[in-house]
Amino acid sequence: MALTAAQATEFLNTYGIEMPEFLLAAVLEMANSRNECLELNYSPAVITLLQSFLLGMFSLAQGGRMVTSQRAPNGAARSFQYKNTAELWRGMGGVLSKFDVHNCLTDIIPADPSNANFVGIWVGKAPTCMGGDR
Repeated sequence: MALTAAQATEFLNTYGIEMPEFLLAAVLEMANSRNECLELNYSPAVITLLQSFLLGMFSLAQGGRMVTSQRAPNGAARSFQYKNTAELWRGMGGVLSKFDVHNCLTDIIPADPSNANFVGIWVGKAPTCMGGDR
């Protein structure tokens, strides 16, 4: 069972996420490439869930904008927000880890975009008098 572009778009729209068609096609191809493992281990409903949340994680990883409001059918008067995706990411990742117990999709889950490593140099200054006169 392969997730279709129409299903994927409908899922992303529920989160207000837009993904360019060429990226959507690439992610769907990657997700659907695991159908043999998925179909061997899961029901069609669970496959749909897994592929949908994998798609959601890829869309969040790209750092795309989320539509917050739209007043006209032609796209006029649309508002966007660039959200902190950490909470959504954890939720989708939780669904994947809970349901993909056979690790069919584990190696293609993108890196968490909210996980940042920080490097710094701390400099300390010792007293200038080392002779014990003070």
